[in-house]
Amino acid sequence: MTGKKVKLSNRIQRELEKQNVRFRQKNNNFFVVPPDSSLPAYTWHKNDQHVVAFVDFIKKNWGSCVDLALLTRIHKSFRS
Repeated sequence: MTGKKVKLSNRIQRELEKQNVRFRQKNNNFFVVPPDSSLPAYTWHKNDQHVVAFVDFIKKNWGSCVDLALLTRIHKSFRS
């Protein structure tokens, strides 16, 4: 994975952690749990180069509990 994608993934992770999203690491994967436990969780492969798939999942499923405006600064796909 390129360094740019690693930095982008890490920035997204840090911002989500500030918003009470929990990341549980197991091997090379992260089980991502939203602040509202009634919403679906996500298994994120940070070495997977599909950051946009994770962004789309957040927009679709967690838009009610995560501040997308703060995430827009990090990744343009968070824009509506």
